[in-house]
Amino acid sequence: MPHISGFDRNQLMCCSWDAFVEKESIAKLIDAFVNSLNISRYG
Repeated sequence: MPHISGFDRNQLMCCSWDAFVEKESIAKLIDAFVNSLNISRYG
């Protein structure tokens, strides 16, 4: 069986959250809302 070379698994692949979420997704609205909250206020 021939060897199939792949990529170095020790290498970190950085991907933006925006790359996985569509431009008009409700997830972006939820993310903006959660980021606007003062989390320390809620304990």
